[in-house]
Amino acid sequence: MAGGPLGMSGNWPGGGVPIHRKTAGLTNPSSIEEALRVARNAMKHAPVGLFTDVDGTISPIVVRPDDAHVSEAARTALRKLRSRLDSVGVVSGRSAADARRMVGVAGIHYIGNHGMEHLVGRRTIVDPSIEPFIPIVQTCANGLRTLQDHQGVVVENKRLSISVHYRTALDPSAARDSIYQAIRDCSECGPLEVEDGRKVINLRPPVAVNKGTAILGIVEQRALRGAVYLGDDVTDVNAFRALQKLRKRGVHTAAIAVRSSESPGALLETADAVIDGVTSAVELLVRLSSE
Repeated sequence: MAGGPLGMSGNWPGGGVPIHRKTAGLTNPSSIEEALRVARNAMKHAPVGLFTDVDGTISPIVVRPDDAHVSEAARTALRKLRSRLDSVGVVSGRSAADARRMVGVAGIHYIGNHGMEHLVGRRTIVDPSIEPFIPIVQTCANGLRTLQDHQGVVVENKRLSISVHYRTALDPSAARDSIYQAIRDCSECGPLEVEDGRKVINLRPPVAVNKGTAILGIVEQRALRGAVYLGDDVTDVNAFRALQKLRKRGVHTAAIAVRSSESPGALLETADAVIDGVTSAVELLVRLSSE
């Protein structure tokens, strides 16, 4: 769920942006077999691509982002898929360079900052519409520094966006309220959009660039006829909706939600199949890569 610029009315009911989550388990029964079925159907139509989020999808959510890791099983599966498919990619909220460091598989797409940047060789290519907002993001990050380690809050400055994590907070609700109060008090943050995630609040430029636009770009550039995407959080909904648009154009797609107790309702509602947790996501990739 994307929030609007801070100056817009209606974004702060009760002091915070609404989350609109559903209790996991109330929608879409989980099934690896169903996920395999929809993925296989999409992958029958070459040229085909497979794309995945990282944190919460192929890497367990951890208390501090720097402690996250991707298993060797997931890496091996991505390498095998790279050799079989026309396009394989990682689409992360992390910076593209950080996603590459974490995943460590050569020869695949690395898209970072929720679609705002791509790695091309060793170069990071930033969407031109983002460039004017970089100074604003940096000023906002400086303004939020007082939150760092306050009540277990970690401010992650990713240059193009900011992620304020509160998973380590003893009282997550109070920490979240403190973050939103700090954002309201920070005049420099006013132009940025605010978005809730899994124990994280993201601030990003108010432009129509996201994981969905990144996927659309790759599919169009590579003239893909099939596309599979795995994701677990609210920013992945944009990718799922992009797959729906592609399907109307004749592309065969599969949107697979990796469910947790923190899953946003929109993720489950827009998915073609649902699996439970990172272990299931890695198993899915392993099985697809071995066929």
